[in-house]
Amino acid sequence: MSFKFNAMQLIIRSETPKISDLKLIFDKLEEGKFNTNNKDYFITKNYENGFYWLYAQSGDKLPYSDEVYNVVDNKREGNPRNEDQIELSSQCFCLYSEKYEELLISSSKIKNFIPEYFK
Repeated sequence: MSFKFNAMQLIIRSETPKISDLKLIFDKLEEGKFNTNNKDYFITKNYENGFYWLYAQSGDKLPYSDEVYNVVDNKREGNPRNEDQIELSSQCFCLYSEKYEELLISSSKIKNFIPEYFK
């Protein structure tokens, strides 16, 4: 298994953040559910040896169908997920290096999520 990351520069208030400021911001970020643009994310974060690590899982309530197709049994059956549940089918990883002042993200599709989460 391999991961591909996109390298980006993290800018806060028009400048590269000082490590002391970044540590304060990161410590205030909450883990658990985060919602932006009608999308739910479930966040886990960690700091270790000069690296800030962020893991987000997400999914959508829709589309939803009352039925699913069971490929093993070759038949239709009731959907075990109800309309209020989200299948966490998407994930992204973010890593910030203090030493290189570089933000690595697993998908450029989520780059708009990051500023919302850091607000």
